[in-house]
Formats: sequence, structure tokens, C-alpha cells
Amino acid sequence: MIRRRSSSTLLLAAALVVFPACRRDESAAPGDAGTDASPPEATSAAAMPAPPPPDLAPAPDVPSDRSLPATEPRRFLVKRFEDDPHLSHHRDAVLSHFGANVGLPLSLQVETLPGDRQALLIEDSSQPDKPLVLVVAADGTRAWTKEMPLAGIVPGVREMTVVRGPESSVGVAFCDAAGELAALRAWTSEGGIFADYEALEIPHCEAISALYWPGHGHVVVASGEGEARASRIDERGMRAWGRSGLTLPWKPDPGAAVGILVDAEDTFVLVGAGSAAGPLARREEAVFAMRYDERGKELWPAPIAVGRPSGKAPKRPTARVITTGKMEIEMTEGSTRRRLELSSEGTVIVLPERR
Repeated sequence: MIRRRSSSTLLLAAALVVFPACRRDESAAPGDAGTDASPPEATSAAAMPAPPPPDLAPAPDVPSDRSLPATEPRRFLVKRFEDDPHLSHHRDAVLSHFGANVGLPLSLQVETLPGDRQALLIEDSSQPDKPLVLVVAADGTRAWTKEMPLAGIVPGVREMTVVRGPESSVGVAFCDAAGELAALRAWTSEGGIFADYEALEIPHCEAISALYWPGHGHVVVASGEGEARASRIDERGMRAWGRSGLTLPWKPDPGAAVGILVDAEDTFVLVGAGSAAGPLARREEAVFAMRYDERGKELWPAPIAVGRPSGKAPKRPTARVITTGKMEIEMTEGSTRRRLELSSEGTVIVLPERR
């Protein structure tokens, strides 16, 4: 659901049109998510967003949103520009943004877009308030850039992730500590501002994950202070599971993010490290998983303990969908890595070592 806030909260006063149409300096919209909403009134021409600068190339004809799997962005820590083709090719833009004394390693997220385009989120830990978003065309040239992707947002944002959206749009999901919520800002495929969403309310937001699920909208998961919650913003821009979303059935480790895996057409699995009540009321430390349908209903009677990593649990699980109904999760045990297969039925098997 799109929330319209006064200038003293998340969305500062700036003429921004969102969908459904509203301005960022309006008062909060009535009604809660998960309910039917009447169509918004048409926006006047004066309130329409400004067109993109003339040097931005128009978006090419691209395949449908369903041409790509629903996955989270790939994440890298890049120690040298030469180690990554994205950063080396766009080194001029990175240095222009962060300066010659850019702090390495850089955090890089890569989200694949329809039509062989890519959205990059680049962050310098020594300059946490200066994230950079680049959208790269299929030929490697920059389609558009956002040097201030969170312009107009109250200071205090932490933890960001890049995520694609419908019709080749691009967005960033982020933790807004001041507003005690997880939010999503979206741009059109040409780089014009599209919408700001308050995805879900959570008292402490320390880690965030998001993906676009074609036909269902965005799934956003935030965690912090021993609690993790999930939200779905449907294709109409409404919160499908209410203001507080779904509370996950385990207590996440401090700073631990939750992975999102779309295992079938209408279901998804959340995976993360933490603790949950086990037999005889004992708390069990493990990497847990729970499967949900599009309505947010739990499909397993209890969270599945996928595995118990030796040593410190990962802040973000290493997991992927192998094929419909089958997922792979990596667990670190000492100096070795163990691969586990999790099925949509909730079974876990150990996969043989790669040779």
C-alpha cells in the first residue's frame, strides 16, 4: 500500500506522484492494506512527474516480466575495480560519485532486468549515505543513473537492496530507522519516479530482502531485534498482508537477513538463521525455512530446521531455486561447505559434494 506522509516523516515535501496518484506532502491515506480500495481520482497534468532528462535513452522493447525467474539480486564485495566487469566498465561513474578516495571493497548488487539490462546498486561503507544506482543497457552503456536514489527521505536509512518491478521498472527497498518501517521506492524503466511505498511497519529494521514476483508484486522481508516480518505489495500497489505483515515463526539472529525463494507459481519459501521453539520447549539454533502461499498462509505445520551451521551463522543465507519445488541451501561447516536440498514438501536431503 502506498502511504502518504507529512513532510516531517518518511516522505519529505517534494512534488512526487505515486501510483495510485498522490503527492508526498499529503496527509496519510485512509484505510488499511488487504482491503478493496476504490480507484483513485485522476491526477492533474500539473501533478504528473516530470519527463526524464533528454539524454536518457527511451526504454527498448523488452520481453515480459515473466521471462526472468523471481530471484533476489546477486551480491558481491569487490576489492578492486579490475575484479568485476561492471565496476571496471563504469569506473568513471563510480569515481565521479564516490571520489578518488573511494573505500574498497565496494558492496555491489546486480539485478537482472528483462531485455538483458541490469540494475546495479553500489555502496561504499565509508560513505554510507551515498548509494549509487546504475541501470545498464544490453550493450553495456548506461541507460540512466540515480546519484541520490533516496532523495527526500528522512536521514537514518540503512540497509538497502535493489529490486526490479513490473514492466522493467527498478526500485530500492530499504530500512527507515526513523519511521520504524521497511519501504520501497520505484522508478519507471526510463528512470522517472514512479512510487514510494511503506511496505511494512517494524520497530527495528536491521536487515532487508526483496524480490519481484511477477503477477503477485513485491515481497519485502525485514528483520531486527529478534523479529522478522514479511510484506507483499501487490500489483495494484496495495499491502496484501496489512501494516505489520507476517511475523516469521523464528527469532532471527542479530543482523541476519531472510532469503526469499519462489519455489512454485503461487508459493514461496523464506529462509534465515535464528532460533525457534523445539521439542520440550527448548530453543533450537539453526537455519530455518517456512513456506507460504500468496495469501500469506503458512503451508508447513512448523518451520523446518534446514541445518545447523558450525560456528557463526551467515548473515544472509546462500540459497537458490534449482527447479520448481526444489531449492538448494549451502551451509558452512568449518572450512567446508555442505549443500542441502529443500523440497516444497518440507524434506531435506544432503547433496553430494561438487567435484
